[in-house]
Amino acid sequence: MKNFDAVIILEFFKNVNIQQPFNEYFEHMFNMYIDLFQSKKGFVIIYDHARDQLKLSRKLNVDDEKAQHVYNHYLELIETTSSIIKKEHKGRLKEEIYKLGDDFFLSIPFYGNESMILLISVSVDNENILEEIFNSSQKQIYIDIKDKIERQYEDIYEYKISQIKNKEMRALYEVGKVMSGTLELQSLMSKIIDMMRDVLDSEAASVFMYDEETDELYFYIAQGEKAESVKEIRLPMGTGIAGWCAEKRLPVFVPDTSKDPRFYKKADDKSKFVTNSLVAVPMVNKDKLIGVLEVLNKKGELPYSKHDVELMEAISTLVVNAFENAALYSNLNNMYLNTIKVLSAALDAKDQYTQGHSERVAMYSVMIAKKMGYSKRRLEEINFAGLLHDFGKIGIRDLILCKPGKLTDEEYSIIKTHPVKSADILKGIDFFQNIIPMIKHHHERWDGRGYPDGLVGDKTPMEARIIAVADTFDAMTSHRSYRKGLPVEIAIAEIKKCSGSQFDPDIAEIFLEVFEEELSAKFEEIRGDFIEQDVVKE
Repeated sequence: MKNFDAVIILEFFKNVNIQQPFNEYFEHMFNMYIDLFQSKKGFVIIYDHARDQLKLSRKLNVDDEKAQHVYNHYLELIETTSSIIKKEHKGRLKEEIYKLGDDFFLSIPFYGNESMILLISVSVDNENILEEIFNSSQKQIYIDIKDKIERQYEDIYEYKISQIKNKEMRALYEVGKVMSGTLELQSLMSKIIDMMRDVLDSEAASVFMYDEETDELYFYIAQGEKAESVKEIRLPMGTGIAGWCAEKRLPVFVPDTSKDPRFYKKADDKSKFVTNSLVAVPMVNKDKLIGVLEVLNKKGELPYSKHDVELMEAISTLVVNAFENAALYSNLNNMYLNTIKVLSAALDAKDQYTQGHSERVAMYSVMIAKKMGYSKRRLEEINFAGLLHDFGKIGIRDLILCKPGKLTDEEYSIIKTHPVKSADILKGIDFFQNIIPMIKHHHERWDGRGYPDGLVGDKTPMEARIIAVADTFDAMTSHRSYRKGLPVEIAIAEIKKCSGSQFDPDIAEIFLEVFEEELSAKFEEIRGDFIEQDVVKE
Protein backbone atom coordinates (compact mmCIF):
# COMPACT_ATOMS: atom_id res chain seq x y z
CA MET A 1 0.00 0.00 0.00
CA LYS A 2 1.47 3.32 -1.09
CA ASN A 3 1.35 6.19 1.34
CA PHE A 4 -1.32 8.81 0.74
CA ASP A 5 0.00 11.99 -0.83
CA ALA A 6 -0.02 14.58 1.97
CA VAL A 7 0.00 17.46 -0.56
CA ILE A 8 -3.34 16.30 -2.00
CA ILE A 9 -4.89 16.09 1.46
CA LEU A 10 -3.55 19.46 2.63
CA GLU A 11 -4.64 21.14 -0.61
CA PHE A 12 -8.19 19.87 -0.18
CA PHE A 13 -8.58 21.06 3.41
CA LYS A 14 -6.88 24.36 2.65
CA ASN A 15 -9.50 25.14 0.02
CA VAL A 16 -12.52 24.25 2.13
CA ASN A 17 -14.76 27.25 2.70
CA ILE A 18 -17.65 27.21 5.14
CA GLN A 19 -19.69 29.25 2.66
CA GLN A 20 -19.19 26.73 -0.15
CA PRO A 21 -22.27 25.26 -1.86
CA PHE A 22 -22.60 21.59 -1.04
CA ASN A 23 -22.33 20.47 -4.66
CA GLU A 24 -18.98 22.29 -4.93
CA TYR A 25 -17.78 20.73 -1.67
CA PHE A 26 -18.81 17.25 -2.82
CA GLU A 27 -17.01 17.77 -6.14
CA HIS A 28 -13.78 18.66 -4.31
CA MET A 29 -14.17 15.58 -2.09
CA PHE A 30 -14.62 13.35 -5.11
CA ASN A 31 -11.59 14.81 -6.87
CA MET A 32 -9.44 14.38 -3.77
CA TYR A 33 -10.26 10.67 -3.48
CA ILE A 34 -9.70 10.20 -7.20
CA ASP A 35 -6.22 11.74 -6.74
CA LEU A 36 -5.45 9.88 -3.48
CA PHE A 37 -6.13 6.48 -5.03
CA GLN A 38 -4.85 7.55 -8.47
CA SER A 39 -8.20 6.39 -9.84
CA LYS A 40 -9.26 6.58 -13.45
CA LYS A 41 -12.93 6.02 -12.76
CA GLY A 42 -15.51 6.91 -10.14
CA PHE A 43 -18.95 8.25 -9.33
CA VAL A 44 -20.92 9.87 -6.52
CA ILE A 45 -24.31 8.84 -5.10
CA ILE A 46 -25.99 11.45 -2.90
CA TYR A 47 -28.64 10.61 -0.32
CA ASP A 48 -31.59 13.03 -0.28
CA HIS A 49 -32.85 12.56 3.27
CA ALA A 50 -35.91 14.78 2.75
CA ARG A 51 -37.20 12.59 -0.08
CA ASP A 52 -35.58 9.45 1.37
CA GLN A 53 -33.97 8.58 -1.94
CA LEU A 54 -30.61 8.23 -3.66
CA LYS A 55 -29.42 10.34 -6.55
CA LEU A 56 -26.56 9.53 -8.94
CA SER A 57 -24.91 12.94 -9.21
CA ARG A 58 -21.42 12.52 -10.73
CA LYS A 59 -19.64 10.05 -13.02
CA LEU A 60 -16.06 9.79 -14.27
CA ASN A 61 -15.35 7.30 -17.07
CA VAL A 62 -18.10 4.99 -15.84
CA ASP A 63 -20.88 3.94 -18.18
CA ASP A 64 -24.50 4.28 -17.13
CA GLU A 65 -25.09 0.55 -16.78
CA LYS A 66 -22.27 0.02 -14.27
CA ALA A 67 -23.14 3.11 -12.25
CA GLN A 68 -26.80 2.07 -12.23
CA HIS A 69 -25.83 -1.38 -10.97
CA VAL A 70 -24.17 0.07 -7.87
CA TYR A 71 -26.96 2.62 -7.46
CA ASN A 72 -29.55 -0.19 -7.47
CA HIS A 73 -27.50 -2.13 -4.93
CA TYR A 74 -27.57 0.72 -2.43
CA LEU A 75 -31.17 1.60 -3.27
CA GLU A 76 -32.18 -1.95 -2.36
CA LEU A 77 -30.20 -1.74 0.89
CA ILE A 78 -31.94 1.49 1.90
CA GLU A 79 -35.39 0.20 0.97
CA THR A 80 -34.94 -2.99 2.97
CA THR A 81 -32.94 -1.56 5.90
CA SER A 82 -33.70 2.14 6.32
CA SER A 83 -31.65 2.26 9.55
CA ILE A 84 -28.40 2.21 7.53
CA ILE A 85 -28.89 5.89 6.77
CA LYS A 86 -28.82 6.86 10.45
CA LYS A 87 -25.48 8.27 11.58
CA GLU A 88 -25.52 6.71 15.05
CA HIS A 89 -27.00 3.34 14.07
CA LYS A 90 -24.72 0.31 14.36
CA GLY A 91 -26.00 -0.91 11.00
CA ARG A 92 -24.71 2.10 9.10
CA LEU A 93 -22.84 1.44 5.86
CA LYS A 94 -19.15 0.57 5.91
CA GLU A 95 -16.52 0.79 3.18
CA GLU A 96 -17.09 -1.84 0.55
CA ILE A 97 -15.17 -3.30 -2.40
CA TYR A 98 -17.09 -4.52 -5.42
CA LYS A 99 -16.23 -5.47 -8.98
CA LEU A 100 -17.74 -3.85 -12.07
CA GLY A 101 -16.52 -5.52 -15.24
CA ASP A 102 -12.74 -5.65 -15.02
CA ASP A 103 -12.51 -2.88 -12.37
CA PHE A 104 -12.57 -2.93 -8.61
CA PHE A 105 -14.25 -0.01 -6.85
CA LEU A 106 -13.94 1.23 -3.30
CA SER A 107 -17.20 2.68 -2.01
CA ILE A 108 -16.82 5.14 0.89
CA PRO A 109 -19.96 6.27 2.78
CA PHE A 110 -20.05 9.63 4.57
CA TYR A 111 -22.37 10.58 7.39
CA GLY A 112 -23.23 13.97 8.87
CA ASN A 113 -26.07 15.85 10.52
CA GLU A 114 -27.60 12.60 11.85
CA SER A 115 -27.81 10.76 8.53
CA MET A 116 -25.93 9.56 5.49
CA ILE A 117 -24.68 12.30 3.16
CA LEU A 118 -23.26 10.51 0.15
CA LEU A 119 -21.24 7.59 -1.21
CA ILE A 120 -18.06 8.15 -3.18
CA SER A 121 -16.93 5.25 -5.35
CA VAL A 122 -13.46 5.29 -6.94
CA SER A 123 -11.61 2.63 -8.93
CA VAL A 124 -8.71 0.92 -7.09
CA ASP A 125 -5.81 -1.36 -8.02
CA ASN A 126 -7.06 -4.52 -6.33
CA GLU A 127 -9.80 -6.04 -4.24
CA ASN A 128 -7.64 -6.13 -1.11
CA ILE A 129 -7.10 -2.38 -0.86
CA LEU A 130 -9.16 -2.04 2.31
CA GLU A 131 -7.09 -4.70 4.13
CA GLU A 132 -3.90 -3.00 2.98
CA ILE A 133 -5.09 0.35 4.33
CA PHE A 134 -6.25 -0.97 7.69
CA ASN A 135 -3.12 -3.08 8.19
CA SER A 136 -0.71 -0.26 7.48
CA SER A 137 0.41 3.07 8.83
CA GLN A 138 -2.14 4.72 6.52
CA LYS A 139 -5.12 3.49 8.57
CA GLN A 140 -5.22 6.44 10.97
CA ILE A 141 -4.68 8.93 8.16
CA TYR A 142 -7.59 7.41 6.23
CA ILE A 143 -9.85 7.52 9.31
CA ASP A 144 -8.80 11.09 10.20
CA ILE A 145 -9.49 12.35 6.67
CA LYS A 146 -12.96 10.86 6.70
CA ASP A 147 -13.79 12.11 10.21
CA LYS A 148 -12.61 15.61 9.39
CA ILE A 149 -14.67 15.68 6.18
CA GLU A 150 -17.79 14.67 8.11
CA ARG A 151 -17.14 17.37 10.75
CA GLN A 152 -16.58 19.95 8.02
CA TYR A 153 -19.85 18.98 6.38
CA GLU A 154 -21.65 19.56 9.66
CA ASP A 155 -19.92 22.95 10.05
CA ILE A 156 -21.03 23.97 6.55
CA TYR A 157 -24.52 22.69 7.27
CA GLU A 158 -24.75 24.63 10.54
CA TYR A 159 -23.48 27.77 8.83
CA LYS A 160 -26.18 27.47 6.17
CA ILE A 161 -28.84 26.90 8.83
CA SER A 162 -27.65 29.97 10.77
CA GLN A 163 -27.83 32.04 7.58
CA ILE A 164 -31.35 30.81 6.93
CA LYS A 165 -32.40 31.63 10.51
CA ASN A 166 -30.96 35.13 10.20
CA LYS A 167 -32.89 35.56 6.96
CA GLU A 168 -36.03 34.30 8.68
CA MET A 169 -35.68 36.77 11.54
CA ARG A 170 -35.22 39.64 9.11
CA ALA A 171 -38.24 38.45 7.12
CA LEU A 172 -40.47 38.22 10.21
CA TYR A 173 -39.35 41.72 11.20
CA GLU A 174 -40.17 42.98 7.70
CA VAL A 175 -43.58 41.26 7.83
CA GLY A 176 -44.27 43.09 11.07
CA LYS A 177 -43.31 46.39 9.45
CA VAL A 178 -45.53 45.70 6.45
CA MET A 179 -48.46 44.83 8.72
CA SER A 180 -48.07 48.08 10.66
CA GLY A 181 -47.79 50.06 7.42
CA THR A 182 -50.92 48.95 5.57
CA LEU A 183 -54.31 47.42 6.22
CA GLU A 184 -55.20 46.93 2.55
CA LEU A 185 -55.53 43.16 2.59
CA GLN A 186 -54.64 42.22 -1.00
CA SER A 187 -51.51 44.36 -0.98
CA LEU A 188 -50.56 43.21 2.51
CA MET A 189 -50.98 39.53 1.66
CA SER A 190 -48.99 39.86 -1.57
CA LYS A 191 -46.07 41.37 0.35
CA ILE A 192 -46.19 38.72 3.09
CA ILE A 193 -46.38 35.85 0.58
CA ASP A 194 -43.54 37.35 -1.45
CA MET A 195 -41.37 37.44 1.68
CA MET A 196 -42.43 33.91 2.60
CA ARG A 197 -41.46 32.60 -0.84
CA ASP A 198 -38.10 34.38 -0.58
CA VAL A 199 -37.15 33.26 2.92
CA LEU A 200 -38.17 29.66 2.23
CA ASP A 201 -36.33 29.80 -1.09
CA SER A 202 -39.30 28.38 -2.98
CA GLU A 203 -40.34 28.49 -6.62
CA ALA A 204 -43.94 29.37 -5.82
CA ALA A 205 -46.26 30.29 -2.97
CA SER A 206 -50.00 30.65 -2.60
CA VAL A 207 -52.81 31.53 -0.25
CA PHE A 208 -56.00 29.50 -0.40
CA MET A 209 -59.14 31.01 1.12
CA TYR A 210 -61.99 28.92 2.45
CA ASP A 211 -65.43 29.46 0.91
CA GLU A 212 -67.91 28.47 3.62
CA GLU A 213 -70.90 28.40 1.28
CA THR A 214 -69.40 25.91 -1.19
CA ASP A 215 -67.05 24.16 1.28
CA GLU A 216 -64.16 24.74 -1.13
CA LEU A 217 -60.72 26.30 -1.18
CA TYR A 218 -59.92 28.87 -3.84
CA PHE A 219 -56.73 30.72 -4.77
CA TYR A 220 -56.71 34.16 -3.15
CA ILE A 221 -53.08 34.89 -4.04
CA ALA A 222 -50.70 32.82 -6.14
CA GLN A 223 -47.09 33.77 -6.84
CA GLY A 224 -44.64 32.11 -9.16
CA GLU A 225 -44.14 31.44 -12.85
CA LYS A 226 -47.57 29.81 -13.42
CA ALA A 227 -49.55 31.85 -10.87
CA GLU A 228 -52.26 33.19 -13.17
CA SER A 229 -53.21 29.81 -14.62
CA VAL A 230 -54.17 28.30 -11.24
CA LYS A 231 -56.34 31.11 -9.88
CA GLU A 232 -59.58 29.66 -11.26
CA ILE A 233 -58.99 26.26 -9.64
CA ARG A 234 -61.21 25.41 -6.65
CA LEU A 235 -60.53 22.47 -4.33
CA PRO A 236 -63.38 20.71 -2.52
CA MET A 237 -62.63 20.26 1.17
CA GLY A 238 -60.31 17.29 1.66
CA THR A 239 -59.11 17.28 -1.97
CA GLY A 240 -55.38 17.53 -2.55
CA ILE A 241 -52.75 18.22 0.07
CA ALA A 242 -54.09 21.74 0.72
CA GLY A 243 -57.60 20.30 1.10
CA TRP A 244 -56.33 17.67 3.54
CA CYS A 245 -54.48 20.38 5.50
CA ALA A 246 -57.67 22.46 5.69
CA GLU A 247 -59.93 19.54 6.63
CA LYS A 248 -57.59 18.19 9.34
CA ARG A 249 -56.37 21.66 10.33
CA LEU A 250 -52.88 20.25 10.54
CA PRO A 251 -49.61 21.34 8.88
CA VAL A 252 -48.22 19.01 6.25
CA PHE A 253 -44.73 18.63 4.84
CA VAL A 254 -44.40 16.62 1.60
CA PRO A 255 -40.80 16.12 0.43
CA ASP A 256 -41.86 14.20 -2.68
CA THR A 257 -45.36 14.74 -4.07
CA SER A 258 -45.04 11.78 -6.46
CA LYS A 259 -45.10 9.45 -3.43
CA ASP A 260 -48.06 11.11 -1.70
CA PRO A 261 -51.52 9.80 -2.69
CA ARG A 262 -53.15 13.03 -1.45
CA PHE A 263 -51.45 15.10 -4.16
CA TYR A 264 -53.95 16.71 -6.58
CA LYS A 265 -52.22 16.40 -9.95
CA LYS A 266 -54.95 18.18 -11.92
CA ALA A 267 -53.70 21.55 -10.67
CA ASP A 268 -50.27 20.83 -12.19
CA ASP A 269 -51.88 19.54 -15.39
CA LYS A 270 -53.79 22.78 -15.77
CA SER A 271 -50.94 25.14 -14.90
CA LYS A 272 -48.12 23.11 -16.53
CA PHE A 273 -46.24 23.68 -13.26
CA VAL A 274 -44.41 20.67 -11.82
CA THR A 275 -44.78 20.38 -8.05
CA ASN A 276 -42.02 18.28 -6.49
CA SER A 277 -42.27 19.22 -2.82
CA LEU A 278 -44.38 21.48 -0.64
CA VAL A 279 -45.24 22.70 2.82
CA ALA A 280 -48.83 23.65 3.70
CA VAL A 281 -50.20 25.04 6.96
CA PRO A 282 -53.79 25.91 7.88
CA MET A 283 -54.90 29.44 8.79
CA VAL A 284 -57.31 29.19 11.70
CA ASN A 285 -58.74 31.99 13.83
CA LYS A 286 -60.60 31.04 17.01
CA ASP A 287 -61.50 27.59 15.63
CA LYS A 288 -62.71 29.14 12.38
CA LEU A 289 -60.93 28.03 9.19
CA ILE A 290 -59.72 30.94 7.07
CA GLY A 291 -57.61 29.09 4.50
CA VAL A 292 -54.23 27.50 3.79
CA LEU A 293 -50.73 28.86 3.20
CA GLU A 294 -48.52 26.89 0.83
CA VAL A 295 -44.96 27.01 -0.56
CA LEU A 296 -43.78 24.76 -3.38
CA ASN A 297 -40.46 23.43 -4.66
CA LYS A 298 -37.43 24.30 -2.55
CA LYS A 299 -34.78 25.92 -4.75
CA GLY A 300 -31.73 25.91 -2.48
CA GLU A 301 -29.38 23.17 -1.37
CA LEU A 302 -31.32 22.28 1.76
CA PRO A 303 -34.72 20.61 1.31
CA TYR A 304 -37.83 21.55 3.24
CA SER A 305 -37.65 20.51 6.88
CA LYS A 306 -39.69 20.47 10.08
CA HIS A 307 -38.14 23.84 10.85
CA ASP A 308 -39.74 25.24 7.67
CA VAL A 309 -43.09 23.95 8.89
CA GLU A 310 -42.60 25.79 12.20
CA LEU A 311 -41.69 28.98 10.34
CA MET A 312 -44.77 28.65 8.13
CA GLU A 313 -46.93 28.25 11.23
CA ALA A 314 -45.44 31.46 12.65
CA ILE A 315 -46.19 33.27 9.38
CA SER A 316 -49.70 31.79 9.40
CA THR A 317 -50.31 33.37 12.81
CA LEU A 318 -49.20 36.75 11.44
CA VAL A 319 -51.42 36.33 8.39
CA VAL A 320 -54.44 35.44 10.54
CA ASN A 321 -53.79 38.59 12.59
CA ALA A 322 -53.59 40.56 9.35
CA PHE A 323 -56.98 39.21 8.26
CA GLU A 324 -58.50 40.03 11.63
CA ASN A 325 -57.05 43.57 11.66
CA ALA A 326 -58.17 44.14 8.08
CA ALA A 327 -61.70 42.99 8.94
CA LEU A 328 -61.79 45.33 11.95
CA TYR A 329 -60.46 48.17 9.81
CA SER A 330 -62.99 47.43 7.08
CA ASN A 331 -65.85 47.53 9.59
CA LEU A 332 -64.54 50.78 11.08
CA ASN A 333 -63.96 52.16 7.60
CA ASN A 334 -67.51 51.36 6.53
CA MET A 335 -68.88 52.91 9.71
CA TYR A 336 -67.00 56.15 9.08
CA LEU A 337 -67.92 56.14 5.39
CA ASN A 338 -71.62 55.81 6.20
CA THR A 339 -71.32 58.58 8.79
CA ILE A 340 -69.48 60.82 6.32
CA LYS A 341 -72.12 60.25 3.64
CA VAL A 342 -74.85 61.25 6.09
CA LEU A 343 -72.90 64.37 7.10
CA SER A 344 -72.11 65.40 3.50
CA ALA A 345 -75.74 64.78 2.49
CA ALA A 346 -76.88 66.92 5.43
CA LEU A 347 -74.59 69.73 4.24
CA ASP A 348 -75.69 69.42 0.60
CA ALA A 349 -79.32 69.44 1.74
CA LYS A 350 -78.89 72.98 3.10
CA ASP A 351 -78.85 74.18 -0.50
CA GLN A 352 -80.93 72.39 -3.15
CA TYR A 353 -78.53 73.62 -5.82
CA THR A 354 -75.50 71.83 -4.33
CA GLN A 355 -77.15 68.46 -3.70
CA GLY A 356 -74.81 65.64 -4.77
CA HIS A 357 -71.85 68.04 -5.08
CA SER A 358 -69.72 66.38 -2.38
CA GLU A 359 -70.25 62.91 -3.82
CA ARG A 360 -69.36 64.05 -7.33
CA VAL A 361 -66.21 65.83 -6.09
CA ALA A 362 -65.22 62.65 -4.21
CA MET A 363 -65.85 60.54 -7.32
CA TYR A 364 -63.86 62.81 -9.66
CA SER A 365 -61.01 63.08 -7.13
CA VAL A 366 -60.75 59.30 -6.75
CA MET A 367 -60.77 58.85 -10.54
CA ILE A 368 -57.86 61.31 -10.90
CA ALA A 369 -55.92 59.72 -8.00
CA LYS A 370 -56.48 56.23 -9.37
CA LYS A 371 -55.04 57.33 -12.71
CA MET A 372 -52.02 58.66 -10.78
CA GLY A 373 -51.43 55.24 -9.18
CA TYR A 374 -52.51 55.86 -5.60
CA SER A 375 -52.89 52.85 -3.27
CA LYS A 376 -56.31 51.55 -2.29
CA ARG A 377 -55.89 52.87 1.26
CA ARG A 378 -54.98 56.35 0.01
CA LEU A 379 -57.88 56.32 -2.46
CA GLU A 380 -60.23 55.67 0.46
CA GLU A 381 -58.79 58.70 2.26
CA ILE A 382 -59.17 60.88 -0.84
CA ASN A 383 -62.77 59.70 -1.11
CA PHE A 384 -63.38 60.73 2.52
CA ALA A 385 -61.73 64.10 1.91
CA GLY A 386 -63.87 64.69 -1.19
CA LEU A 387 -67.03 63.92 0.74
CA LEU A 388 -66.03 66.26 3.59
CA HIS A 389 -64.21 69.00 1.67
CA ASP A 390 -66.97 71.56 2.31
CA PHE A 391 -67.95 70.30 5.75
CA GLY A 392 -66.99 73.61 7.39
CA LYS A 393 -69.86 75.28 5.55
CA ILE A 394 -72.20 73.62 8.04
CA GLY A 395 -71.19 76.42 10.43
CA ILE A 396 -72.02 79.19 7.95
CA ARG A 397 -75.45 80.84 8.11
CA ASP A 398 -77.97 79.75 5.49
CA LEU A 399 -78.62 83.39 4.56
CA ILE A 400 -75.10 83.56 3.17
CA LEU A 401 -74.68 79.94 2.02
CA CYS A 402 -77.98 79.87 0.12
CA LYS A 403 -78.06 83.50 -1.02
CA PRO A 404 -79.67 83.62 -4.50
CA GLY A 405 -77.59 86.53 -5.75
CA LYS A 406 -73.94 87.55 -5.85
CA LEU A 407 -72.12 87.59 -2.49
CA THR A 408 -70.73 90.78 -1.01
CA ASP A 409 -67.00 90.96 -0.21
CA GLU A 410 -67.77 90.45 3.46
CA GLU A 411 -69.99 87.45 2.76
CA TYR A 412 -67.36 85.95 0.46
CA SER A 413 -64.72 86.34 3.17
CA ILE A 414 -67.00 84.37 5.50
CA ILE A 415 -67.43 81.62 2.87
CA LYS A 416 -63.62 81.46 2.55
CA THR A 417 -63.34 80.39 6.20
CA HIS A 418 -64.94 76.99 5.51
CA PRO A 419 -61.70 75.04 4.79
CA VAL A 420 -60.24 76.07 8.17
CA LYS A 421 -63.58 75.40 9.89
CA SER A 422 -63.58 71.91 8.35
CA ALA A 423 -60.06 71.24 9.66
CA ASP A 424 -60.98 72.52 13.14
CA ILE A 425 -64.07 70.30 13.32
CA LEU A 426 -62.17 67.17 12.22
CA LYS A 427 -58.90 67.66 14.13
CA GLY A 428 -60.25 65.96 17.25
CA ILE A 429 -60.96 62.70 15.41
CA ASP A 430 -57.89 60.46 15.02
CA PHE A 431 -59.34 58.61 12.04
CA PHE A 432 -59.42 61.83 9.98
CA GLN A 433 -55.90 63.14 10.68
CA ASN A 434 -54.55 62.09 7.26
CA ILE A 435 -57.31 63.88 5.34
CA ILE A 436 -57.27 67.21 7.18
CA PRO A 437 -54.51 68.75 4.98
CA MET A 438 -56.41 67.68 1.85
CA ILE A 439 -59.54 69.46 3.05
CA LYS A 440 -57.89 72.54 4.54
CA HIS A 441 -55.95 73.36 1.37
CA HIS A 442 -58.31 72.44 -1.46
CA HIS A 443 -58.82 76.15 -2.27
CA GLU A 444 -55.10 76.93 -2.61
CA ARG A 445 -53.94 77.86 -6.12
CA TRP A 446 -50.86 76.79 -8.07
CA ASP A 447 -49.80 80.45 -8.40
CA GLY A 448 -50.16 81.15 -4.64
CA ARG A 449 -53.27 83.33 -4.86
CA GLY A 450 -55.54 80.87 -3.11
CA TYR A 451 -56.64 80.51 0.53
CA PRO A 452 -56.34 79.99 3.46
CA ASP A 453 -52.51 80.12 3.43
CA GLY A 454 -51.60 81.30 -0.07
CA LEU A 455 -49.42 78.23 -0.70
CA VAL A 456 -47.49 78.16 -3.98
CA GLY A 457 -47.00 75.19 -6.32
CA ASP A 458 -46.17 71.87 -4.71
CA LYS A 459 -46.26 73.38 -1.21
CA THR A 460 -49.96 72.50 -1.39
CA PRO A 461 -50.53 68.79 -0.64
CA MET A 462 -50.94 66.76 -3.83
CA GLU A 463 -54.32 65.41 -2.75
CA ALA A 464 -55.63 68.95 -2.10
CA ARG A 465 -54.55 69.91 -5.62
CA ILE A 466 -56.54 66.94 -6.96
CA ILE A 467 -59.66 67.95 -5.04
CA ALA A 468 -59.23 71.56 -6.24
CA VAL A 469 -59.64 70.49 -9.88
CA ALA A 470 -62.55 68.16 -9.12
CA ASP A 471 -64.31 70.77 -6.96
CA THR A 472 -63.96 73.57 -9.52
CA PHE A 473 -65.16 71.38 -12.39
CA ASP A 474 -68.26 70.29 -10.50
CA ALA A 475 -68.95 73.86 -9.32
CA MET A 476 -68.85 75.07 -12.92
CA THR A 477 -71.11 72.31 -14.27
CA SER A 478 -73.62 72.37 -11.39
CA HIS A 479 -76.68 74.60 -11.38
CA ARG A 480 -76.84 77.50 -8.94
CA SER A 481 -79.70 79.68 -7.75
CA TYR A 482 -78.39 82.54 -9.86
CA ARG A 483 -77.27 80.62 -12.99
CA LYS A 484 -77.43 77.38 -14.92
CA GLY A 485 -74.47 75.03 -14.86
CA LEU A 486 -71.96 75.77 -17.59
CA PRO A 487 -71.89 73.47 -20.63
CA VAL A 488 -69.25 70.77 -20.25
CA GLU A 489 -67.24 72.15 -23.20
CA ILE A 490 -66.87 75.55 -21.50
CA ALA A 491 -65.93 73.95 -18.15
CA ILE A 492 -63.26 71.83 -19.85
CA ALA A 493 -61.95 74.90 -21.67
CA GLU A 494 -61.74 76.74 -18.32
CA ILE A 495 -59.74 73.90 -16.75
CA LYS A 496 -57.30 74.10 -19.65
CA LYS A 497 -57.13 77.91 -19.42
CA CYS A 498 -56.40 77.87 -15.66
CA SER A 499 -53.83 75.06 -15.86
CA GLY A 500 -50.57 76.43 -14.47
CA SER A 501 -52.25 79.37 -12.70
CA GLN A 502 -55.14 78.07 -10.60
CA PHE A 503 -54.41 74.36 -11.07
CA ASP A 504 -51.37 72.10 -10.95
CA PRO A 505 -50.79 71.61 -14.71
CA ASP A 506 -50.01 67.90 -14.35
CA ILE A 507 -53.18 67.20 -12.40
CA ALA A 508 -55.27 69.31 -14.77
CA GLU A 509 -53.88 67.25 -17.66
CA ILE A 510 -54.67 63.98 -15.88
CA PHE A 511 -58.23 65.16 -15.17
CA LEU A 512 -58.72 65.97 -18.85
CA GLU A 513 -57.52 62.46 -19.76
CA VAL A 514 -59.85 60.90 -17.18
CA PHE A 515 -62.78 62.97 -18.44
CA GLU A 516 -62.14 61.94 -22.04
CA GLU A 517 -61.65 58.25 -21.20
CA GLU A 518 -64.29 57.71 -18.50
CA LEU A 519 -66.69 60.64 -18.20
CA SER A 520 -67.38 62.44 -21.46
CA ALA A 521 -69.65 59.84 -23.06
CA LYS A 522 -71.86 59.45 -19.98
CA PHE A 523 -71.41 62.73 -18.13
CA GLU A 524 -75.10 63.66 -18.04
CA GLU A 525 -75.97 60.14 -16.90
CA ILE A 526 -73.39 60.31 -14.11
CA ARG A 527 -74.63 63.70 -12.99
CA GLY A 528 -78.18 62.38 -13.01
CA ASP A 529 -77.24 59.48 -10.72
CA PHE A 530 -77.03 61.95 -7.85
CA ILE A 531 -79.87 63.93 -6.30
CA GLU A 532 -81.71 65.69 -9.08
CA GLN A 533 -81.13 69.44 -9.30
CA ASP A 534 -83.66 72.12 -10.11
CA VAL A 535 -82.90 73.88 -13.36
CA VAL A 536 -82.99 77.65 -13.16
CA LYS A 537 -85.19 79.16 -15.81
CA GLU A 538 -83.77 81.95 -17.88
